[in-house]
Amino acid sequence: MKLSLHIALFLIIISLIVGIFSSNFLSEKITFPNQETVTITPIPTPTLIPTLTPTPEVIEIKISAIGDCTVGFDSSKIDYDKSYINQSPEDLSYYFNNVVNILSKDDLTIANCEGVFTNSTNKRVKNETPYFSFKGPPEFAEVFKLGSVEYVNLSNNHSYDYWEEGLTDTKENLNKYSVGHFGGCYDKEEIIYFKKDEITIALLGYNVLCLDYKTEANKIIKDLTLASSQSDIQIISIHWGKERTKTPNEDQIWLAHYLIDKGVDLVLGTHPHVIQPIEVYQDKVIVYSLANFTYGGHLNPQPETFIYQQNFKFIDNKLISSDWEIVPCLMYSGKINNYQPTIANETKAKEILDFLLP
Repeated sequence: MKLSLHIALFLIIISLIVGIFSSNFLSEKITFPNQETVTITPIPTPTLIPTLTPTPEVIEIKISAIGDCTVGFDSSKIDYDKSYINQSPEDLSYYFNNVVNILSKDDLTIANCEGVFTNSTNKRVKNETPYFSFKGPPEFAEVFKLGSVEYVNLSNNHSYDYWEEGLTDTKENLNKYSVGHFGGCYDKEEIIYFKKDEITIALLGYNVLCLDYKTEANKIIKDLTLASSQSDIQIISIHWGKERTKTPNEDQIWLAHYLIDKGVDLVLGTHPHVIQPIEVYQDKVIVYSLANFTYGGHLNPQPETFIYQQNFKFIDNKLISSDWEIVPCLMYSGKINNYQPTIANETKAKEILDFLLP
């Protein structure tokens, strides 16, 4: 009986010792006789962090295009008092004042420079009846700068109105105001490259008036091959067609389709001085005629015009999408040309859009 009692007491004591030891262990402290207290830090359970896939960067480039800009006049056809350069000689921002808020929000605005900036009086006589020779004072090149026009095409039938001197002066005066230029005359066309981040856009300009379109197409393709090797997008501004004709002719249509088949991303047409319908071919846009914009060549031109805009989106230097829109405009308000394009009202805008997008 006593033995059983002793055994029971022994078991109770052992249980108490084990309980105390377990309690100390769980509280992370263990005390041994005649030794220091040892603290044990438990190893935390690792937290798994998910691997995030980086979002690819989207690069967007928005371009705007406007038509024939004659920043000057022909003194043999229009009196100085009614001329472009007498409209606002003290404030050159006047001419684009109603549209600069749109053009300044893009990355690149392209125009056709229909005339020269020179003091030369050596006018070229043309085999045309009548013929026009357009020029503006050298300082009027700043009109483009103030209008947020970054590049102008010089490939047209007025860039040589004052011979080589006039064209050279024009380039120098555009450079003075940091306005880029491309194209040119007589097989001296220049290709210009516009860059944003890692994306490069090639701008090419050509005048094919009075020339064989198929012969000129072969010359253009040689330049296009070079431009394609150095750029992601190729835009061609081309002077063609027949004046005051509201539909593109067969030559225009053939050349536009041919160029797109060869890789051109956007075709911008000038010269007819009136709007022509827009075509989408192989998912690429053909603007057959941008008409006039700020235009000093006539007192009463047909007023309908527009700003064409296209937004290109890239991921890893690859074009993933593009969308485009039209901003309907009028070359002037009132009964006579004041050389100041303006946004069309709702009624007129609908007329323009219905015509451009039949």
